[in-house]
Amino acid sequence: DSVRCPCKVCVNSPTKKTQFARIDIRTAAHVVYDGHEGARTTCHLFYDKGQSPEKCEGVVKLTDNEYVIIDADNDSCSMIYTTHDLELAEKLEKMTILCRHLADRLTHKYPSAISGNPRFNSRNSDANSEQSKDTLSPCQSAPDGWDKLTIIVSHPHGCSKQVSVGCCTGKDDKQAYLTKYIYNTPTCPGSSGSPVLLLEGVWGWSCDHAHSGGDGTEEKQLNFSSSGVIF
Repeated sequence: DSVRCPCKVCVNSPTKKTQFARIDIRTAAHVVYDGHEGARTTCHLFYDKGQSPEKCEGVVKLTDNEYVIIDADNDSCSMIYTTHDLELAEKLEKMTILCRHLADRLTHKYPSAISGNPRFNSRNSDANSEQSKDTLSPCQSAPDGWDKLTIIVSHPHGCSKQVSVGCCTGKDDKQAYLTKYIYNTPTCPGSSGSPVLLLEGVWGWSCDHAHSGGDGTEEKQLNFSSSGVIF
């Protein structure tokens, strides 16, 4: 038998759909702590401008949470949503592929920023093999501080998407395969769970870390991420 859609509508319907997609939303565990909270969590995609999601053209709302995976110790949460909108799923897949492609271009342009990564040489060979398919910018030295660049994409105070830029000031890698970053990138209430993008020591933009919180005074605030895998 074909796999049946597990969404709430299909579960209660005699004619369950067989074509559906799953969307993985990453955030912090202190934002969504368990399945009960996940079932009541609404996600707005493409809320890029405007005063509210309802006033932003093109916003897509996800409400059908299937399940939640929580790692409270590392402040990590993965929410799986189901959708019948296959065009949306295809659009998100293409955006993900584009993101990875741009990361490859970035690390080819500034290889010195990731030269400390033991995986760089093997992956760099893979990237070079793709040059015949796409013209990449020539290799050059990374600008000063590039390896510490830390970017957060968030919705502070529940507002539309904002991008803030800062520097990584430290990291905690005491756990095997897991790293927690400390940075001075500006954040506001509502930024928790946002992706923390770094180039430091990794291949391309690491997006396995979520903004977790802050520690310090208002004059010298330091923020920190959840613990995530370096890849």
